Amino acid sequence: MTDGPAIGVLCLDTSFDKIPGHIRNPATFDFPVHYRVVRGATPRRLVREADPTLLEPFLQAARDLQAAGVAGITGACGFLVLFQAELAAVVDVPLWSSSLIQLPLVHQMIGPGRIVGLLVADEAALTPRHLAAVGARELPLAITGMAGQREFREVMLEGRRDTLDVDRLAAEVDEQVDALARAHPDLGALVIECTDLVPFAHRIQARLGVPVFDIVTLTRMLYDSLTRQPFTRRLDLEPQR
Repeated sequence: MTDGPAIGVLCLDTSFDKIPGHIRNPATFDFPVHYRVVRGATPRRLVREADPTLLEPFLQAARDLQAAGVAGITGACGFLVLFQAELAAVVDVPLWSSSLIQLPLVHQMIGPGRIVGLLVADEAALTPRHLAAVGARELPLAITGMAGQREFREVMLEGRRDTLDVDRLAAEVDEQVDALARAHPDLGALVIECTDLVPFAHRIQARLGVPVFDIVTLTRMLYDSLTRQPFTRRLDLEPQR
């Protein structure tokens, strides 16, 4: 890990294995990351219930991370997007709560006749409010969710077990992605909402053959924007024209 400014991460109250590629595994990044768990903020309360009483604890956690000196703040659950405006308003550093922020950008990148895929934790829990929070309510999206998959549901959504069967979850992700591709051959890109699925982004891209965006790609981009360095070149080289 390199030295430099840290990124703060607002975390749900979960205890299952966080494998490399997950935003809550420090090995995912080559820069410092500070985690702040919001106690009582379970996936059920945030994802399935959209519990408004969680707003204040997340606001306080964002303030605490800023006080700790982080350069920017992100979130470890895409459904935090419901609180994006309020969270960004209480801190003086950039705050990106969810990978869903990328949806309008990705939509602009792909040509006409192509559609953006969206892989979420629980499709039934994703409402127009979540998409409206980032200006994506009117975008054409192909959405699929993982709530019907046993390993994902029992470990991530319901917290029945802490030990994750990585191979089984990988197979579940493959199944959902393959079904999405069959139903939407016009996919031009995919955004992963769920931070728990980012470790499988390379598998998803191999199966779809399109750009894949998630909270890690977004965090790396924002970190680069916060830590710009001078460009180096030999002084005897002419600039490209």
